[in-house]
Amino acid sequence: MYIIVKKQNNIKKIFILLMCAILSVGAFGCGNTSSTSNTSNDSNTSSTSNTLNDSNTSSTLNTSNNSNTSNTLDTSSASSTLDESENGKLGTFKVICLNAGKADAIILRTRNSTVIIDTGEDDEGAEIVSYMKQQNIDTIDYLIITHFDQDHVGGADTVLKKLTVKNVIQSDCPKDSDDYSQYIEMLDKKNITPVTLRETMTFTLDSVEYTICPPQETTYAVKDSNNSSLVTSVVHGENSFLFTGDAENARIQELIAQGKLAHTFLKVPYHGFYQTSLPELFSLVEAKYAVITSSDKLTEDPSTVNLLESMGTKVYLTRKGAVTVTSDGENMVVTQ
Repeated sequence: MYIIVKKQNNIKKIFILLMCAILSVGAFGCGNTSSTSNTSNDSNTSSTSNTLNDSNTSSTLNTSNNSNTSNTLDTSSASSTLDESENGKLGTFKVICLNAGKADAIILRTRNSTVIIDTGEDDEGAEIVSYMKQQNIDTIDYLIITHFDQDHVGGADTVLKKLTVKNVIQSDCPKDSDDYSQYIEMLDKKNITPVTLRETMTFTLDSVEYTICPPQETTYAVKDSNNSSLVTSVVHGENSFLFTGDAENARIQELIAQGKLAHTFLKVPYHGFYQTSLPELFSLVEAKYAVITSSDKLTEDPSTVNLLESMGTKVYLTRKGAVTVTSDGENMVVTQ
């Protein structure tokens, strides 16, 4: 009888010990799960923010000394986060190079943002406005004037008059011309203060990162206006775009010295006129696609086209029609 009671007591003790062990493990597991979740969330949030603001720009052009300039600009209506579809890919980004003759008029669009690089000659302003109205767009987040030649600033007064322009970025090389004067007058009427770019500036609209680089000199001995062109690098996921204004040899050499020029798409500088710096520039950019803004009266140099094609670049000419580039962050499709 004593032996049976002793065994029962031992069984009770074992049962109690087992229950204590189970409760102890359960509490430890819950504590670790909560801690891991909080750490994971904090870490991922910080990483996403840093990637959005800083990634890819360093792999294109020099983006130093840009934070103060960027903070002064109005980006209130543009989404600062990634525009993602259900499958997690970036939203659609389009670049439209209008058929504006020997002139630059380029529209860059996402779902929630619009940027214009140059406005062609005087008549092109109305064409840009017409396109915007067809797309039900009445606001431009940024208007970038690379330099003040008539084939780049000519239509700016009309764009400023007919559309809401939130930010204007311009080159630091004023020009004595009617087109420039009309542009300045319209800025005054609209109470817009342009940013005259002297330091590299970056900003992000939706899933697209922009880096705008000013010239390194205030004056140039040759082709002062063209060599004062702002150069814009645009990154959308794995795709990148380089817009070079009318950069000539002196300005191109500055870009080459900066390095890290590889881009998927290139807007060829100075309407495709051949320059001695082009072979080195093209070899560093390694563009898959290139567009040249030219006209039937002032055509691109065949040697420029031949050079690009010899490097495996597909070349499009706006004199044959507007060129539309569509990116989903991974793939790029060019149509004309």
